[in-house]
Amino acid sequence: MWSKVNKDYLLKLEAAGLMYDSGQKAIHIAKENGSWTALDDVEKGIIPNYLKLAFKANSTTFKNYLGFTKEQQKSYLYCLNQAKREAARQKRIAEIISLGEQGTKYHNNG
Repeated sequence: MWSKVNKDYLLKLEAAGLMYDSGQKAIHIAKENGSWTALDDVEKGIIPNYLKLAFKANSTTFKNYLGFTKEQQKSYLYCLNQAKREAARQKRIAEIISLGEQGTKYHNNG
């Protein structure tokens, strides 16, 4: 997965003619397999619909979430984005709701 910071850096290298063929190939592959854009919604702070539903059911969590810094909100969204299976996504939503209800910031200990 490619963060905005890394993508911006690579695009600057490319524009300056400093990108090796292997780097250009890596970018091409990332664009083909979706990893180039996988974090775009996280970087923009876009809350997925399934998390919006969970927030709707727990207004305290949503209020606390809105009180977090943008970087902390992105930590929650990144954690959720990394869940590949539905069971893992549901577990992380439950964790986000529980931590958010307590006003606890997310810490990735994994």
